[in-house]
Amino acid sequence: MNELTSQAINKKLNDAFNHLNNGNTSQSEAVLAQLLDMPINDVGNLIRLGTLALNLGHTVHAINMYSKAADASPKNAIPLDLLGYAFIENNSPDQATLALQKAIEINPKLPDPYIRLGGLAISRNDFSGAIPLLRKAIELKPSEPAAYANITQALRVVREYDEAMKYARKLIELEPNNSENHVSLGRILVETGDIDAARKEFEKALKLDKTDGFALNNLVAITKFTDCNDKIIQSAEKALQTSMPSRHRSYIHFSLGKAFDDCQEWNKAYEHYRQGNMIEKPAIIHDAHYLRFKKITRTYNRKIMADAEETGSDSGIPVFVVGMPRSGTTLIEQIIASHPQAAGAGELTVIDRIDKAICPTESIKQYQKKFAENYSRDIFLEYAEDYLAVLRQSDSDATRIVDKMPDNFFHLGLIHTLFPRAHIIHAIRHPLDTCLSCYFQPFTFLPWTYDLEWIANRYKFYRKAMDHWKQVFPEGKITDVHYEDIIADSQQQTRRIIDSIDLPWDDACLSYYKRKREINTASVWQARQPIYTRSRNRWINYAPHIETLARGLIDYLSEEDIQEFERIGLKLKKKWHLGFG
Repeated sequence: MNELTSQAINKKLNDAFNHLNNGNTSQSEAVLAQLLDMPINDVGNLIRLGTLALNLGHTVHAINMYSKAADASPKNAIPLDLLGYAFIENNSPDQATLALQKAIEINPKLPDPYIRLGGLAISRNDFSGAIPLLRKAIELKPSEPAAYANITQALRVVREYDEAMKYARKLIELEPNNSENHVSLGRILVETGDIDAARKEFEKALKLDKTDGFALNNLVAITKFTDCNDKIIQSAEKALQTSMPSRHRSYIHFSLGKAFDDCQEWNKAYEHYRQGNMIEKPAIIHDAHYLRFKKITRTYNRKIMADAEETGSDSGIPVFVVGMPRSGTTLIEQIIASHPQAAGAGELTVIDRIDKAICPTESIKQYQKKFAENYSRDIFLEYAEDYLAVLRQSDSDATRIVDKMPDNFFHLGLIHTLFPRAHIIHAIRHPLDTCLSCYFQPFTFLPWTYDLEWIANRYKFYRKAMDHWKQVFPEGKITDVHYEDIIADSQQQTRRIIDSIDLPWDDACLSYYKRKREINTASVWQARQPIYTRSRNRWINYAPHIETLARGLIDYLSEEDIQEFERIGLKLKKKWHLGFG
């Protein structure tokens, strides 16, 4: 192919970006394909070609171009910063970190690498590590919104609420017409208990953008509706008549579902929940949890569990609350965190990352082989200390800290291996109430929640997983706590929870909802209220609509549940069984 001059290449790149801006991606792709085979020496053109590739979704090509630019100009920090960004987009955080750190070494006054490193630290749950990086970025570039958004998130997690709000308000000053910034500040205010101020922020967001489904969803979550003609409901219904991104449309439907549920208009509520789920539902769900759990169960057997005392950490600080989402995990965390000697860390992803680090393979045999290779006290203690470092960010002085990631039920074997003295609480709620509550939440990161049959399958898997752990764990290691029991006798069950984690009783645990601390889950509003009974047997209101779910969960339903369905003309029969084999 004939070589082009730098000027000609620059012109082709200009044309490609113009095509891209006009939505003509095929023509931009053609230019990219042509130039990738060209010998290019100009650093500026290499950078622009890398950016073109990145905008078209070709991260590997972008990495290649930025690497060439960095080699051609070794004293220039910008190609390395962009290389770090491309590695982030390619889900290669270690390579990204190296490139960004090198960029800072070359030019410590370039703000973008600090912002990107701060974001990487947040993705690893290293919030304390992210904060100084982002502070430096703001010092170097006080007008950069991304730095304020990231530092606000990090400060919330480490419970520096006043400073988090300061940066959130500064972000609003920088971008006063961005509704998302008002939602961000509103979330902080809800999580710290200032509901009235939060409501004002969500209302401001909706004034700026009536189709902001996130703002509406947050506003509806802190509002108790008694009138179906409420102006918020009317405005939301009107907004649905306009054009908007599908994600916001879905959130508006979920919001109207909650509003009509409050008003006890069950049919209208269900229809909006159904539409909200249908908008976001993927065509097919690729969930490899059965295979994943099979390799875990074959690895973490009775012998490994029995030997954990010899391999794991001596720390008794971690408290793991596991179960299904919407099963009462937040309530249990709040009860424990209200104790003067305890704290809550929210839902951490660290255990999942440790599992993938120890055994980074999909094959069952390879997984077992990698586990055997890494099976040593030194390695497990190192991972345990890494986990504790993240956990202590919530409260460095607490003697018990709760990680309420529900999906940690996958990893109870790893958890017991790392922390044989950790406390494990299994949150259990009526299966229909649990699953329906999942269906009623816009869990964008949990695609199995968008279909009742998928939810039923997930629930059955989770119950069988817990049955397995109870068979291989030492007797009494897992404490079952039923949501309905807490509702029926909150004082007795609260005492039982505190006793199960070996803490002395404190009356503050009975007033958990009065304590100000971050609650960053779908249950945030409920966690600010005293225990209430309305969520018990909520499924009965929706019984005519949930035949698929009921049939899927039949083996976990009581005779009373089955009779309730028979009352509306639906006959159910138990017949389902599942094993991991």
